[in-house]
Amino acid sequence: MRILRYFSAVFGISFFLLIGFDGHAKLGESSSEIETDREIMSGVHKGIRHAGGHRVHEMTAQGSNVREFVAPNGVVFGVACDGISTYHCTELLGSYKDEYSAAAQDAPRRNGSRSRSVQTSHAIIHTWGHMRNLHFTACDPSLVPSGVSCDDVK
Repeated sequence: MRILRYFSAVFGISFFLLIGFDGHAKLGESSSEIETDREIMSGVHKGIRHAGGHRVHEMTAQGSNVREFVAPNGVVFGVACDGISTYHCTELLGSYKDEYSAAAQDAPRRNGSRSRSVQTSHAIIHTWGHMRNLHFTACDPSLVPSGVSCDDVK
């Protein structure tokens, strides 16, 4: 019985990962699907801020605050999360996710530290925090509009 539950859980999670976020706004892609992200994540729309030539779409989803940073051309150049889980943010990496996963395995981690900075050929990703207070930022420097830097993705 225990094995059956295990395989059911693995299948369910795998199925969700395969179809859960296809076609939604992801890092480096069009912002036209941000509303769909909110619906998929059962999120609550908190608003849109205009700051320094870009927009920040904010939502709360399952205990996390999610921010998607959009350039004037409509492309998502950064993603940030903070809260009890950063799972949603790693999913919003889109095509950068595999590159991040491979680089994260090779990134050195200091003893006693939960922070990690990973720089791939296309993105800069920072994670830090502790249980129930996790933080995640990701940015593609090549997509950042003029007058903005990856440090603004918070």
